[in-house]
Amino acid sequence: METRAAIYLRISRDIEMTGEAIERQREDCETTCAVKHWTVVGEYVDQSISAFSGKTRPQFDRMIRDYKSGLFDVIVAWKLDRLTRSTANFSAMLAELQGQGLRICTSDLGDVDLSRADAKFTTNILVNVAEFESARKSERSKRANLQRAKEGYIKPGTRCFGYDGRFNVIESEARVVRAIYEQYLKGSSMNAISRAISGDTSEGLPAMPRCDAPSVIFARERNKPIPDRKWTLSITQTILRNPKYAGYIAYVPTKNGKCQSPVSHWSDFIVRDASGNPVKAAWPAIVDEETWWAVQRKRDKNRFRQDGSPIDRCGNARRHFGAGVYRCGVCGGPVRSGDASYRCDGHVCRMRDKVDKYVLAVIRARLGRPDLKNLLEKDASPRLREIEDKLRECRGRIERARDDYRHELIDGELYSDVKAEQDAMIARLEGERIPLQPIDATGGILQADDPVAAFDALEDPGQIAAVINALCTVTLMPHRQGIKSTWETLEKDVLIVWK
Repeated sequence: METRAAIYLRISRDIEMTGEAIERQREDCETTCAVKHWTVVGEYVDQSISAFSGKTRPQFDRMIRDYKSGLFDVIVAWKLDRLTRSTANFSAMLAELQGQGLRICTSDLGDVDLSRADAKFTTNILVNVAEFESARKSERSKRANLQRAKEGYIKPGTRCFGYDGRFNVIESEARVVRAIYEQYLKGSSMNAISRAISGDTSEGLPAMPRCDAPSVIFARERNKPIPDRKWTLSITQTILRNPKYAGYIAYVPTKNGKCQSPVSHWSDFIVRDASGNPVKAAWPAIVDEETWWAVQRKRDKNRFRQDGSPIDRCGNARRHFGAGVYRCGVCGGPVRSGDASYRCDGHVCRMRDKVDKYVLAVIRARLGRPDLKNLLEKDASPRLREIEDKLRECRGRIERARDDYRHELIDGELYSDVKAEQDAMIARLEGERIPLQPIDATGGILQADDPVAAFDALEDPGQIAAVINALCTVTLMPHRQGIKSTWETLEKDVLIVWK
């Protein structure tokens, strides 16, 4: 009777997806089938998929279904560990085919009928050994990765946008990275930046360099099918968060056997030395450290507190520059933008166009004053120094708690409580420090030869909002019934307090 065979091929990691290792396995499996005079009726390939991590293997699952349907008689694999490296997976495979039997053939096990008890026992031992080897290899790999990170290196692999696979700077991409950081600190939203890079200048950012999405660039480099993808907000956010661009090393440990998603809090995973200072990487930085940390402070204001309450946001996409910037004259909260108005439900509803025209005229008049720089001068240094001292104290408490936890003087729950309390304090202090720092939050408007012309040239609502927010507080009072909105009445209804 003719024996029908299916070949299963798998490799855990194939970065370049060349398929060379798969081809070697295929040749050996075909030789086995030829020697045994088996007819190959199917081939199943899971390329660059681990058999130990628990990830879904689509072709493996399809093969088991086909075996159960009686499409072939034996599964041929190069080694047993190509077929499975997990006792749980092996048990599930046997349970799936219970009553039908399972016949496999590998170079290290031979032709085995797993319906027999002794064959099942022997194979189970070998699967246990394979699982143990994988776990031990994973531990060694993690420890080696952490050691390399502390020495300023990471293992070369899939490249990061802006660098090649060995972290040499690709200048054409680095220009895009620097432009993203620059425009974001000027007040542009991530949405506006993303659209400008894709070629959409409707948000007023024509100076942004054009660039394909990283996935498109990487696919082109590897001669793979080009995906239909544009530059997205998530790409921009990842670039703004990634510490590699500042020359820092980040090491993200697994949690419960799974990789964590660190995009919103990369800074928590920066590798630090014994003194708590960030370890500098061996590769060149694309943006300076001060710029990177300024972006992190701004992005952190978009995160939510542990109790679920939102922290004041900045840099979000907005179509109307007054949304989130103007304040309600009743409750003091930020107003939102409606169809044609700014509103705080139950308190304030004002016509958007009239309010915006008035605010812009007042801002232009302020920027046109010859004594503008004198008006903006303020001595924030004493409070700034006080905030810096408190920040150092908070970070010192976290470091001391971390040392106590490492030396088993306190438990993990107490350490988490200390860190959460100090992190909340740091977030409040950072929020107070930003407007006191001697930087121009208006994106260079105040330093321009003609501040009014520079302000008039702005088209991105995010940049306009940043200028308004840096110069003043705008409060909208409720509409007075029976009073028509005119320029004169707006002076009483739109309160502008200069900072």
